[in-house]
Amino acid sequence: MMLTGEADMASVGLPTQSDLREAGLRVVSLNGIGGVAINYCCYWETTNALEGTPLEPWKTEPYEIDRPWIGAPSDWAVPYTDTDNPPGMDDMEQARLVRWALAMAYDKELINEAIFGGLAAPHHLGMFMPFAPEWQDKWEVAFDPAKSEEWLDQAGFPRGSDGVRFEVLLKAASHVDFFTESADAVAGFWDKIGAKTTVDKVDYRAVFRPKLVGRTNPDIYIAGCRHNTALPWDWPRGLENTSLTRGGFNCAKEIPKVVETFELVNKEPDKAKRIELNNEMADYYHNWMVESGVVVLPTNNIVYNPRSVAGWDALDTISRGIQAPEYIIPASR
Repeated sequence: MMLTGEADMASVGLPTQSDLREAGLRVVSLNGIGGVAINYCCYWETTNALEGTPLEPWKTEPYEIDRPWIGAPSDWAVPYTDTDNPPGMDDMEQARLVRWALAMAYDKELINEAIFGGLAAPHHLGMFMPFAPEWQDKWEVAFDPAKSEEWLDQAGFPRGSDGVRFEVLLKAASHVDFFTESADAVAGFWDKIGAKTTVDKVDYRAVFRPKLVGRTNPDIYIAGCRHNTALPWDWPRGLENTSLTRGGFNCAKEIPKVVETFELVNKEPDKAKRIELNNEMADYYHNWMVESGVVVLPTNNIVYNPRSVAGWDALDTISRGIQAPEYIIPASR
């Protein structure tokens, strides 16, 4: 419809945008930047940061059985007997090695080229954008499937006779193409290292969101999460990874370090100190790998036909941009 002139403007995927540009159509950027990331469940807070009341995450679904990527702190009275940790390795370290192995197993550059036409960029660490001036190369996560296999062996998950180490259910919201396509690609890479992966493309609002709100999600899922945007580095971040949003949206994580840093940054008047605090959290995030990046991509581009639209000075915001049709300048014909 765009090529024939039946439609004046449309929101389309990144590879299609390239094709339409070559055909003479134009793209307006609303400066919407989103990070596609893999979220691993880590409910570790034991005190509700909103109310000061005790939390007992070990009584919830994620800890009903021992999942390789979910660590239980050693001071918890967890409701299962954990017998698969290698000698001298606690459950937190075992799960950390598994998450790192999964994070190193997929090729972000190849995913970008194959799915996004090379118009996205590799994303390494959820919540921290790699194009920010404050970004440091030490937070990159290299593609290294050989090391993935080594770390899975070290964590006590050797390949079985069928080549499988363990099984993963990877969830993706069915209404977002770049989530489901990324999930399919990541699943293929995980299969190669012995993490047999099934992609579950779920209805977000009806099926998946209730588990996020209720803090009961045990599964790995691929999404953007609300903090995966181009926020200034010194801003408070990670609210959705804490109990501060109880009763509302959550990214399947409640982490004491994140809530502590969020509150410190929120009240710190000095910008340099705020950056320092968030750098410390990036170090923590990188070490524990609770949210590994896939790609960063523009999320609010609109393709328009210059024969119909002479220009469009869209309103920008820090994360999404605003599609303001009143700013469209019609072309004279």
